[in-house]
Amino acid sequence: MRAFLARLLFLILLVAIVLIGIAIAQHPGTWQQDWQSVRAYLARHWADWRGKTVEPAAVHPAPAPTPAATAPLPTHEAEIPGHAPTTTTSSENRLSDRQLTLLMAARQAYWLRDYAVAIGDYRALIEADPDRAALYGELGNVLWAAGQRIAAGNAYGHAGRLLLAQGRYAQAAALIPILTRLNPEAAMQLQAELAK
Repeated sequence: MRAFLARLLFLILLVAIVLIGIAIAQHPGTWQQDWQSVRAYLARHWADWRGKTVEPAAVHPAPAPTPAATAPLPTHEAEIPGHAPTTTTSSENRLSDRQLTLLMAARQAYWLRDYAVAIGDYRALIEADPDRAALYGELGNVLWAAGQRIAAGNAYGHAGRLLLAQGRYAQAAALIPILTRLNPEAAMQLQAELAK
């Protein structure tokens, strides 16, 4: 009897591993998100399979990251920023009340994972103040989180060019690792300008 139960348990475990592998192959983007999203995804699909509806689990915000245009960037692909910063930088002190309100709304939309609204808000901010590199960096973060890698690379590249034009060479150089992965041509151009 024990041998039968052991074989049955092994078979159930094997079937579960195969089913998870199939789900990963069919929905690879889902498995690249954080664990809470994966857990909510599994709960939703498990409930759908059983014919029940389930409310999405509350997602707790991650700790506030540093701004993309001012912080050194990670070296590993998995650690590329996917978070819009929530800290107030000194350059934000020069924003008008309307712009600061729109910036906070963009960040809130990001945290609520309403990427379309966040992208629209950041683009409106950039249209009003096109020389602010931090806005391009934050837009790049939101685009990255939304899965728009090419557009994120373009935003980071524009942030790098602005930082370079403003004489903020160390901050511009910090964007080269991520640009190398997202927009190699922009990374080479930035690196060449830094070398001058």
